[in-house]
Amino acid sequence: MGNENSITPLIQNYTVDFASTNNFLFVKGVQGDGHSTRYVDITLLNETQPYSVNKDSVEVVIRGTKPDHTSVFNTCEILDENTIRVEITQQMSAVAGQGDYEISIMDKNENRTLTSFPFFLTVSKSSFDIGYVVSSDEFGLLISKINQVNKLEADIVDIINETLSVISESRAQTDTCKEATEEAISATDNLRAFQDIAEQAEQLRNANEEKRQHDTAAAILNAENATQSAVTQTDIMQALVSDVESAENERNNAENLRIQQAIDFANEEDKRKENELVRIENESIRTSSEVQRETNENARQQAESKRQTDSQNVINQTFAAISETNKATDKANAASAYAKSVGDDLVDRLNRGEFKGEKGDDGVVHTVSGQYAFQIMDDHLHMFYTEGDAPLDAKINEEGHLILTI
Repeated sequence: MGNENSITPLIQNYTVDFASTNNFLFVKGVQGDGHSTRYVDITLLNETQPYSVNKDSVEVVIRGTKPDHTSVFNTCEILDENTIRVEITQQMSAVAGQGDYEISIMDKNENRTLTSFPFFLTVSKSSFDIGYVVSSDEFGLLISKINQVNKLEADIVDIINETLSVISESRAQTDTCKEATEEAISATDNLRAFQDIAEQAEQLRNANEEKRQHDTAAAILNAENATQSAVTQTDIMQALVSDVESAENERNNAENLRIQQAIDFANEEDKRKENELVRIENESIRTSSEVQRETNENARQQAESKRQTDSQNVINQTFAAISETNKATDKANAASAYAKSVGDDLVDRLNRGEFKGEKGDDGVVHTVSGQYAFQIMDDHLHMFYTEGDAPLDAKINEEGHLILTI
């Protein structure tokens, strides 16, 4: 409280009982004193028994009114379980006379306060004119809380920047995963072009199909969990679901072509085995990239959890913004569920053979960009394509053949 040769502070000792009036408690001071020269150590009681306070969960303040009706609202130092220290500041002793004061214990986490019965601070008039001290309101606690809020806002900005960095890294890993998936799809297409129709190859295809369906379901589940964890990840996970559906459409188209061409390429078994080794290597690369993506997602979720913990106090003051965010999250969840439902319906309809027709005449193979699907419903040809792709010029002629002009 001071260094050598400075004024030794004067400390008085009093008791305040929360269960009874304190009409006979008069704390004494001298007009004009202050600047850490007078303190009061107050023992807190409950019907003459010690009343304990926990400095980690409560704030103890002194508040009152000076003789000139200006206000005081200052924090108290908690010395031990039931003893606090109050500084008689220069503003508290600025006006001679009797002021009314009380001790309040305020819960840091809930809106609860326990206040003592009033006691009195009697300030004796100074024999010397201290007109240089101008009485005014003193709100030490409010100033301290404002400083804490400013620091908390700075911490939240740092947390947001850190979260954005994790999201950016996660997006980069997602792009890497997509590239590996495209390479795997290309290798699979080459393999299917020379695949044998023998039972051993068909069993291997069935095993790979079961694994693909399991991986697709896991990817959709991961997308739904990420959507619920953070609104900022919704677009990324929806894009992942769209990529999975696009890959499924490509696989179905290639599978239908493989069934038509399998017999013609029965003698290309050696080439199929070579391409199988390439596919296995590419699948290993894709799996490694997926593990890295999941690692980054876990890091993002940990950062998000830390951000939520550190910003809880601020979040309590922004319920309106959270409500809007929850609405957006509900819409994202609904969109994700709808995307999964459409994907499952297309797979089920393909398995039932709804997209398979009679074998047509031999034609010319030509590639187009984009994803397209055709279906005949109510004697009409329907074309399905993704947003951003241009519709193809397609029709059914009088012989019932699909005519596609490219």
